Amino acid sequence: MPDVDVVSWNGANDGVIDLCVDLWERVWPGDKHTRRARMNERFDPLDEHLFHLAFDGDELVAIARTFHHTVQISDRETPIVALASVCSEPSRRGEGWGDAVVRSAFAHCAGAERLGLFQTGVPGFYERFGSRTISNRVFTSQPGASAFTDDFVMIHPNGPEWDEAAEIDLRMAGW
Repeated sequence: MPDVDVVSWNGANDGVIDLCVDLWERVWPGDKHTRRARMNERFDPLDEHLFHLAFDGDELVAIARTFHHTVQISDRETPIVALASVCSEPSRRGEGWGDAVVRSAFAHCAGAERLGLFQTGVPGFYERFGSRTISNRVFTSQPGASAFTDDFVMIHPNGPEWDEAAEIDLRMAGW
């Protein structure tokens, strides 16, 4: 299993941040300079915002990002660990790099004793780690922001006490 480094966005040096942005650009093409500015704006204020990074030598091969957040589930505030920005180098998929960063991220959920909440287009990948798809309505009360846009919303771990009828207010833009 590949080793994973865990760093905060604010604690990472510019070289590591550039590697992250470069990998995101290969996976989700866009304007690199706009992405870097947007990432700095979004990541700087987040509490315990961590990047789980898998390197093969000097090459960044996979990333997962976690941060603590509080969502509103029905009438109660619920602390969660958000999982986001999970990707791996397209040419290196199937080698275990994505598994390594997701295991590290989910260990962070367990260590924080918080539920993991995330969106994805590939639920089968996460089901292998004990996550499950939920059918709850997910929205955000933050004006001008959009909630989750991927096809599947998932939780980790797959707990039996989950209320499928509860509505989830992300209280920020979807991640």
